[in-house]
Amino acid sequence: MGQKLTTEFARSGLWEIAYVCDSHPAAREHAHSVYPGATIVDDPAKAFADKSLHAAALCTHADGRAEQIRAALRANLHIVAEKPIAVSPETEWELVNEIEA
Repeated sequence: MGQKLTTEFARSGLWEIAYVCDSHPAAREHAHSVYPGATIVDDPAKAFADKSLHAAALCTHADGRAEQIRAALRANLHIVAEKPIAVSPETEWELVNEIEA
């Protein structure tokens, strides 16, 4: 899903793809060829630490999404996230409350 969203963001002309993060080496290699101007990383914390970013698209498995949403909130980023935003309704509501706060 991340590849599809990134393609659409780039196609829109409204977004700059500054980082692509993936744990799989082959996916990072592919991202480097498609987005040569982007910084390709294996750890999202590297992107979240960049104070020049304004938004993050979080496209990972649901079991890791809550952690990434919280990291993006701590980095004061706008968030585009797949749904469900967490693996359980309870965690989803916790996140909703954190986002609204």
